[in-house]
Amino acid sequence: MGHVDSKYFSAVGNALVPYYAVTAIITAICCGTTILIAQNIGAKNESQSKNYAECSFIGNSIFPLLAFLFFFFASGYMFKLMGVQSPVLEYSTSYIKILAFTLLILGVVSTSISVMQGIGITKIIMLSGLISNALNILLDWILIFGKFGFPQMI
Repeated sequence: MGHVDSKYFSAVGNALVPYYAVTAIITAICCGTTILIAQNIGAKNESQSKNYAECSFIGNSIFPLLAFLFFFFASGYMFKLMGVQSPVLEYSTSYIKILAFTLLILGVVSTSISVMQGIGITKIIMLSGLISNALNILLDWILIFGKFGFPQMI
């Protein structure tokens, strides 16, 4: 990483602040969903739990979509308001547009996990976490060190 221009590091830092703010809101909604569903399951009020799950899926589908649209089409204005100047402005805008695509599935996936936690289904969550972390380690090794014909990234 020492060979990379500091402007790129600045761009990543600028893009991550609003991106993490959006993901924090999604996470907060999911935490509330888990609590409300678990409380209503414990109180034998499954219909109310279903209502909370449905509302959370709707909210965590619409909000990330709006955030995606904002980041994709208006992030330049946001970064200008933050005081970011060229060329870091262009790098920040490009990077957040790439990050914004993750928001399209983040809300639904996070809500699915929170609903499963609320109703007590945790083995699937653990298994998917283990698989995704194992794939992350494997793909990091392949892509960083240039295995199986991929160019080395160091």
